[in-house]
Amino acid sequence: MKRLKTLVFLLVCAAIFASAAMVYAFARNLVNYDKLTEIKLAYYGWGASTEYKLAQRDGAWLVSREVRGSFFEEDSYNEAVVGEEFVQKIKKILSDNEAQKWDGFDKSENYYDGGGFIFYAGFSDGKQINARGYMTEPYTFYTASRALSEQFSSLFE
Repeated sequence: MKRLKTLVFLLVCAAIFASAAMVYAFARNLVNYDKLTEIKLAYYGWGASTEYKLAQRDGAWLVSREVRGSFFEEDSYNEAVVGEEFVQKIKKILSDNEAQKWDGFDKSENYYDGGGFIFYAGFSDGKQINARGYMTEPYTFYTASRALSEQFSSLFE
């Protein structure tokens, strides 16, 4: 009988621990995109890089793009002030692609001639999304990064 009580106790403890772990993991992935304050999206490879930033500065939203070492463009740095409509599009892209699930992604494939990315998003409540990869990316990242790049680059064409 004592063994049965011990077994039941251990099973209950395991169930409580598993439930708490699931709640923690779920809560960790909740991101309120309305609290977005900044984004950094950078692509690099073959000696070139393109970096986009979106940030609030003095009550306005500022987007910047820096291109370095490209075979197709001269090195350049551009800035543009954008409105709330633009920022809402960015938030929707992130939300629709569940960008919060990218947090912690840090993988590299063993190739030496490819490209990689760095993604960061900061929020006013202190939450962050950090992801990086070389020749690999998290699920939905490709779709989202293309949509983000199209939005950002449209400002500088």
